Amino acid sequence: MLDVGRELGRDGLPGIVAQFRHAAGPARRAGFDGVEVHAGNGYLIEQFLRDGTNHRSDAYGGSTTHRMRLLDEALDAVCAEWPTERVGVRLTPENSFDSMSDSDPQGHFAYFLEQLSPHGVA
Repeated sequence: MLDVGRELGRDGLPGIVAQFRHAAGPARRAGFDGVEVHAGNGYLIEQFLRDGTNHRSDAYGGSTTHRMRLLDEALDAVCAEWPTERVGVRLTPENSFDSMSDSDPQGHFAYFLEQLSPHGVA
């Protein structure tokens, strides 16, 4: 039997962001050289980035700016624990794993990359 996903409620998003920050702290204390925010391969953040999976009508859906909001918030949380030059982001714009799709991957991911630049991440 196929397990059908459900939309993550807006009230659950602060907890998701807090989990990113929480995970970054122990990694630093354990002596890691850096951390990566995984925003690819069909995982949660990529599901928000892609217009093929993100059908939200709130502040986390619709425009590319809104679809990037969760990644921005996760990066801010991780960068509160780590220097930005020790934080990386994984994007997979040409990957269709887990049924990922986007109407304009080149345009949308060019925008996402442009918006990541001011963060100063690795």
